Amino acid sequence: MNYNEMIAYIDDPDNGFVQEKTINNITYRVSYRPTELLIAQETRTKQNMLSDEIHELFEKYNNQHYFVFSISKGTSEVQYSSANQNEYAQLINKLNFNLHETIFLTSSAGDTLNLINYHFTPTYGLTQSTDLLFFFEKEQEKVEYLQFNIKELGLYTGNTKFRFKRKALYSKRLKNQHPNSKN
Repeated sequence: MNYNEMIAYIDDPDNGFVQEKTINNITYRVSYRPTELLIAQETRTKQNMLSDEIHELFEKYNNQHYFVFSISKGTSEVQYSSANQNEYAQLINKLNFNLHETIFLTSSAGDTLNLINYHFTPTYGLTQSTDLLFFFEKEQEKVEYLQFNIKELGLYTGNTKFRFKRKALYSKRLKNQHPNSKN
């Protein structure tokens, strides 16, 4: 499976990697990004990588869970649809500095997995959604599901939860998918 096929597979809601909810005209989309996709993304322009190089990338990415969280209002970035300057400033501040207080990952075992970091890149209204990349520690035991939790962001959506089944996230179809590897 090449990189584009992998993206198409992951972006198909039937495969369990992506979920979307719309509340009060605000759309939240959460997409799990498996290790195999991150490796494929990093290696897609490289040819004939050695298996040792692929293994190093696997070790680099495999200790964390990666999620892309997208927020939109209609067909625009949510922060640019704010009614007034004060709401806009509060939302930008929250997106830049305070999401660690608002977004967290839990497991079916009842554990809260630490948010290691997140990345928000302002695109100044040039895209259809505000996208953030979150990385969480990986659980130590096998669990039935992971739940991406969002507390109220000030968008009048309330607390929102997205539950991802472990079986889907560890899809056998994606295992050993390194198209640029060479032994």
